Amino acid sequence: MTKAMRSTSIDNIAPLVFCLFLYFHIPSSLNYIPHFASASSTTEAEALLKWKMSFLNQTSQNKLLKDWIYLPKSTDTNATNSSSNLKANGIPCNWTGISCNAAGSITRHQPWKCHHTRYVRELSFISFPNLEYLNLTLNKFFYVIPPQISSLSKLLRLDLSSNQFSGRIPPEIGLLGNLTFLYLHTNNLSDVIPSSIGNLKSLVSLSMSYNKLDGLIPALLGDLINITELYLGQNNLSVTIPKELGNLKSLVVLDLSINQLNGSIPKTLGNLTTLTTLYLHRNNLSGIIPKELGNLKSLVDLRLNTNKLRGSIQTTLSELTNFTTLHLQRNNLSGTIPKELGNLKSLVDLRLSVNNLSGSIPTTLGDLTNLTNLYLYSNNLSGAIPKELENLKSLVNLELNANKLSGRVPLELKSLNYLDYLDLSRNKFNDSIPSFIGEFLNLYYLNLSNNKFGQSLEILDISHNNLSGFIPTSMADMYGLTYVDVSYNHLEGPIPNIKAFQTASREALQGNKGLTGRTRKLYKATLSNADTVAVKKLHLLCPDDENFKKEFLNEIKALTEMRHQNIVKLYGFCSHRRHSFVVYEYLEKGSLATVLSNDEETKELGWSKRVTIVKGVAHALCYMHHDCLPPIVYRDISSKNILLDSEYEDCVSDFGTAKFLNPDSANWTALAGTYRYVAPGSSAASSSTALPVHPMLVVDVLDQRISPPTHQVPEEVL
Repeated sequence: MTKAMRSTSIDNIAPLVFCLFLYFHIPSSLNYIPHFASASSTTEAEALLKWKMSFLNQTSQNKLLKDWIYLPKSTDTNATNSSSNLKANGIPCNWTGISCNAAGSITRHQPWKCHHTRYVRELSFISFPNLEYLNLTLNKFFYVIPPQISSLSKLLRLDLSSNQFSGRIPPEIGLLGNLTFLYLHTNNLSDVIPSSIGNLKSLVSLSMSYNKLDGLIPALLGDLINITELYLGQNNLSVTIPKELGNLKSLVVLDLSINQLNGSIPKTLGNLTTLTTLYLHRNNLSGIIPKELGNLKSLVDLRLNTNKLRGSIQTTLSELTNFTTLHLQRNNLSGTIPKELGNLKSLVDLRLSVNNLSGSIPTTLGDLTNLTNLYLYSNNLSGAIPKELENLKSLVNLELNANKLSGRVPLELKSLNYLDYLDLSRNKFNDSIPSFIGEFLNLYYLNLSNNKFGQSLEILDISHNNLSGFIPTSMADMYGLTYVDVSYNHLEGPIPNIKAFQTASREALQGNKGLTGRTRKLYKATLSNADTVAVKKLHLLCPDDENFKKEFLNEIKALTEMRHQNIVKLYGFCSHRRHSFVVYEYLEKGSLATVLSNDEETKELGWSKRVTIVKGVAHALCYMHHDCLPPIVYRDISSKNILLDSEYEDCVSDFGTAKFLNPDSANWTALAGTYRYVAPGSSAASSSTALPVHPMLVVDVLDQRISPPTHQVPEEVL
């Protein structure tokens, strides 16, 4: 059984297939006469016909199984033993999907396509005493698993996965002593795992993932000494991991992930020396990582992330040289990153983020030449980025943000040609922004914000490249700049509000189709009647900038036609060829991005307030989609465009990229604004006939800097 079996993508396979393979053991000492249908085949045929009659959609099934008709045995005395007489006598050997042995007993039932719900309880299991293989996967069987299934005493393989079975797993299943494969995953099974499963001593593979099973993991599962695969992930299992699982010396895959298991990781798991995959992530496990895990020399994939593990990263893990994946993120691990991790030469994916790790990044990580993902963000790492990381030629994602790293960004990193995601934000880097950033042709996300770049950089020339997207907002802090040239790229959006950009010549900005060439300043103004308003001043560097004019008028049109409590109110505007003004209601807290960038403000923004913010944005979007005529598509949802008042009530602002759709014709609107918030699966364009699902700012509000939600709040967050 492969890892793919555990994937939720198994639910998407179509068409659904019904498989009932009937294998019978026929004693060789018996002599059968092919002319006659055996008593066994008669009973089997009757049982299958009765089951057929129970299907809920008879019309479909009758068309599909029209030859499932049993005729009495012929009384013709001149009949011979030929196979043609078997067909004439009507035994089920020639039914759709049925195969028989020479004695006329069913040996196999081939799959047919079917999409209709049905019961399995109507199948008379006792009519198949020699059944060895029962596969009902990928259908729509529902109700409970009948306890009578225990009458299939010779069963070797039972697969009821990917159906709609509910209720408990019958304890009688423990009577199937010859069973080697038991697959019950991807159903709606609940209650506890019956301890009687520990009686299935011949079991090789057991899968009960993706159900609603609760309670503890039976210690008797430790008696399944022949088992190689044990999948119990994505249930509601609780209490501790039984130490008896350490007896399963043949185990290759152990998946207990996404449950509510607590307590420590048993040291006895270090006895599972044939293990290649160990998934314990997304539980409530605590304590330290046992050093005994260093005995698992065959381990390839270890995932302990999203628990409450503490202590240091065990150096014994560096002895597991077959590692390709090591996930330890989102725990309470402390201490330094062991330099010995550099021994894991096969490592492809290393994730140590969101812990309390300190010290410097080991130079030995530069030896992990197969690495594609390196996630070290949200720790307390300090010092410089080691130049040895230049050896990671396969690196695609590098996230070092939210640490205390300092110094300059090494020039050696320019060798990382495959990099497409680079986040160095919220550190203490100084010196200049490295010029080689423009040479990363695959880069689609770059964040250098909240550092100390710019003090020594005076000239910035990144012209004639293939840079796209917005100019980073962090450049607004580069006050040492005296000259910039960003011409002939694919940049868009506003230019930073510093002198070097404001005084730049048209030639230094040209060749960027989406660059508006304007600066923006926000003011708080108190009117004569004591009312406070927000004033946005737009300074147009190029008077003939058509993009700016379009966006400005678009925003005014949108705001004058909308009235909603979660959309910022427009009080007035002034349009001029050089300076334009927009007057809005004043919201005291500013943007959500500003609040989230301040650690003190972040603590004030608890989970309930965050849920309220997301709901407010959702209400605003729903209003634009369904209550406005024509519908309005807001194409730039991001935290910088969400404004908060003193009570953290939110309003959507900045409608320059919004689009009005014509409901009477086909409209296609391209993505605009902040691309990092596009939801997975969203297309690059969307039609007015099915308004797009807007990317939400969930990534921003799910913040590790505040305590986990409690009481009813977790349900609201989810």
